[in-house]
Amino acid sequence: MLIFVALQIAPAVSLIFRYYNYRVYRRGETIYLEHGFFRTYKTSFKVSRVNAVRVKSTLAARLLRRSCIEAEVVGLASGTGESLRPVLCLLKDDATQQKLLRELVPEFVYDRNPEKQPAGARGVLLVRATIASLALVLAMTYPLIYVYREASALAGAAGVVLPWVLPLATALAVLAIFYATRVSCRITEFDTGRDLFTFVNGAVDRETVVMNYDKVQMVRVTQGPVARLFGVARARVHLLSSTGETSISSGYFPGSRLGAVGEIVMERIASGEYDYRKNSI
Repeated sequence: MLIFVALQIAPAVSLIFRYYNYRVYRRGETIYLEHGFFRTYKTSFKVSRVNAVRVKSTLAARLLRRSCIEAEVVGLASGTGESLRPVLCLLKDDATQQKLLRELVPEFVYDRNPEKQPAGARGVLLVRATIASLALVLAMTYPLIYVYREASALAGAAGVVLPWVLPLATALAVLAIFYATRVSCRITEFDTGRDLFTFVNGAVDRETVVMNYDKVQMVRVTQGPVARLFGVARARVHLLSSTGETSISSGYFPGSRLGAVGEIVMERIASGEYDYRKNSI
């Protein structure tokens, strides 16, 4: 009980007090945050320091049709451990969230035309799910046999029910793996616009990340042996950061489409379209 309180209840209560009386507003090119019950936290940063904007929704929040908005900001790291991702919007409905996005960071709002993962991605994900399921079954083989033998010797209802608890749990875990694969195939997206591009990931905890081409340091497109067989690849985008680096991964798409991000970045630099003001930190 004490462990449950320490690991679950205490952090939740701490967050409630931390974000009590939450206020966020934009004045000119600066965004201001203020919140806190016992201690007042005040944060401000220039919009030009924002690397990316994340719209995040956990499974529980999604059931309530809620999501939050985080901004990935360069230069907020400090000895006090302040987050590099200040929250621009606490859990709100989609309409409120979109309204706040347009008010606070219109620079990261555009008309999207997303594309879903191709058929090859489904093949890669199914292979991964199959391998994970086989590994789980192999790891559980001995415990399954041991528990079945021991529980079968019990008298009464326990001897009937308990032998099947672990096999049922293992079967449910395998089903969960394949269900997560199906959801990932359905929701993962990639989109390129004129100044911005977007990754959507997460079978359980969903995340939509909108990034600016002018903030990209490096794009790494990788293609493992299984992905190569199905003609797809994954990209890892490295963004500007004051503390080493920060990176964001995509789903499985054709390598030529993912490589277009790096090509657009280079074209913007070559054509003079690259805006140095968006990198002034």
